[in-house]
Amino acid sequence: MNDDIAEEIFEIIQRTGYCEPITDWEQIKCAVVLKNQGYLNTPRVNTEIYESTVLGQEVLQIGSWKKYIKAKNKKQKNLERKEYYDSLMSRLKFYTFWPVLILGAIGGVNSIIDVEKKYRENTSTLPGSEEEQSKHNTSYKGQNKLIYSPAKVVDTLYVQKKIKSKHN
Repeated sequence: MNDDIAEEIFEIIQRTGYCEPITDWEQIKCAVVLKNQGYLNTPRVNTEIYESTVLGQEVLQIGSWKKYIKAKNKKQKNLERKEYYDSLMSRLKFYTFWPVLILGAIGGVNSIIDVEKKYRENTSTLPGSEEEQSKHNTSYKGQNKLIYSPAKVVDTLYVQKKIKSKHN
């Protein structure tokens, strides 16, 4: 099918609303192909007159047959590109699902083991046992005494007592 002839047919339809009987053999072949593809329709009264269908109206809205073909090709390329990226994303989702599931299961088992260990440690040391009492009884021998500098503390008598007790 020749794009120039198809464009002529759609220009005639755009100007008049229909295409009158065609006498040129190339135009007849093009009109039959466009009719078979669903762009043109023949009314029942006169089968030699061609009118545009819904697809033909899309061609007329775009402006010409060549612009319609370019837009259709661009739309097809975009669709193919989208399908390609969708397949990449589905592959990525497929290959990352199982490792994430396995790592999550390992983490869950590990946390259950940790909870069990903590439970066993807590049941072995009861509050009345000697180990528990020795943990709670702490003396001041191991703790450091805090000495405040006079610039930071307002109460100078308290600071002087601390300094004197440190020197003794």
